[in-house]
Amino acid sequence: MTSPANGTITRVVPVNGLLVDADLWATAHDFHRLHQQRHGLLLHGPGIAVGLETVAHDPPNRTLIIYPGLAIDPSGNTILLPECERYTVQTDQPGPIYIILQFREVASGSRGPSGPGVPTHLREAYRIVESRTPVTDPHVELARIWLTGGREPIGDAPDPYSPGPNQIDLRHRVEAGGLARGEIAIGHAWLDAMPAPIHPALPLRLIRALSDTTSYRARFIGQVPPAEAVGACALLYLASQGALALSGADVEGLRAFLDAGGTIVGDGCHTGPDDAFRDTFNDLAYKLGRTLQPADRGAPLLRGPHLFSAPPPGSAPGGLAIADGLIYCGADYGCALEGGQPGQPLDRAAIRGVLELMVNIALAAYQRQRTVTFAADRRAP
Repeated sequence: MTSPANGTITRVVPVNGLLVDADLWATAHDFHRLHQQRHGLLLHGPGIAVGLETVAHDPPNRTLIIYPGLAIDPSGNTILLPECERYTVQTDQPGPIYIILQFREVASGSRGPSGPGVPTHLREAYRIVESRTPVTDPHVELARIWLTGGREPIGDAPDPYSPGPNQIDLRHRVEAGGLARGEIAIGHAWLDAMPAPIHPALPLRLIRALSDTTSYRARFIGQVPPAEAVGACALLYLASQGALALSGADVEGLRAFLDAGGTIVGDGCHTGPDDAFRDTFNDLAYKLGRTLQPADRGAPLLRGPHLFSAPPPGSAPGGLAIADGLIYCGADYGCALEGGQPGQPLDRAAIRGVLELMVNIALAAYQRQRTVTFAADRRAP
């Protein structure tokens, strides 16, 4: 079948004496079906349009409850779940599992003029399945869970920004809706020297802000080593509470990510004027052949879509420094988007300013990715 996103669509022109056979009938109906898929895919985007909340059984066991809802898959097919579904996790081995929803066509009316077994009708349906590995076929992700093994009960995550083992992880669900100007994939960098991720909520709050306030769709790809970020995301968030000894593999992975059009956002988590991670990031910039400069009034990141006369203050002293594909937030924006550091809450206006600047950064990352991706076409004769 022709892809509704990038293929041509043929329309039948009716004329007297036109012979209507099975191929012509299919072409005539595919015209409307493919246009409907193109509309859903390009104007609303793939993802969950409404509902499909995925929660644990009460009391927790191995069963998930999926509420009614509607989604659009990456091929533009509409998937309707008309009533609550119960899904029992089958896997008892440790590791991640992905709970996905897929569009399916079910044969109906199998006695036709072509003979027994040849369907004359296809009923649009769905299936809910679990996978031990990321799925490449068209699908909509409902949840993922990191199992510890055995038959441990599965529960809701008390902190949805940081789900634990055997808890339902909803961070990777993609929402449809709105005019989709493009998709911005965001990852949380995971380096060899990092003991634990810092500020895991920032990418998720940024994704929510992009989906709610812009015409772009945002997607979280999770914690990712630099070598795996190339082509997977436009923006890589890298935060630390102190200096890091970057490995050669990390530096080369970040170099490849920048060369492919990615943007790296560094964020130093600190309480006083001394920011140990800033030196690490400056050293990284040097190894990558870049020099960070202060983002002064008039810098593109401060001009749109949200206008700033200067970088907004965060939860610690520090400024904003930029280079080609590198951005360093010295004011600890991660803590700012958690309401401020313990005992030093920020007011609502300060938090909103930080979030709006992060939206500017994400949109700039999207545009840089496209500029690098299509650079060869731009220079072609």
